[in-house]
Amino acid sequence: MGNINLGRWILGGVVAAVVLFVIDFIVNGVVLADQWDQAMASLGLPPMSESLDPGTLIGFAVLNLIVGLTAVWIYVGIRPRFGPGATTAIYAGVATWLLAYGVAAAFPMMVGIMPASLAWTAIIVGVIQVPLATVIGAWLYKEEMA
Repeated sequence: MGNINLGRWILGGVVAAVVLFVIDFIVNGVVLADQWDQAMASLGLPPMSESLDPGTLIGFAVLNLIVGLTAVWIYVGIRPRFGPGATTAIYAGVATWLLAYGVAAAFPMMVGIMPASLAWTAIIVGVIQVPLATVIGAWLYKEEMA
């Protein structure tokens, strides 16, 4: 059994994270901005649009980096069993989505912290977003030649 090509895993994970960040910005920061502001107001918090300072954006970038690295890491781990390629990357992306988006959005929605419409949007967008980012990141992964 070979070793993970650490440099290629990190490269793929970073690229996947950039894809995730851009899609998150477009969906949450532009398309759903008003809904997020209303949700924050219902919790007695300042509008999301006012709290997007550099520290918050860095925090979102770090979270996306964790998801991107995790998705490509899962791809690298299951690649020997399922073979290299987009189908395996989609499997890894769906597994990552399930944990990072599906389960994570369910609790705040169930207890009323997050409006169901926003939670469902995050879940549905994520099921496309995370596998797509994983396919792009996995495309960069190559095993080291022995």
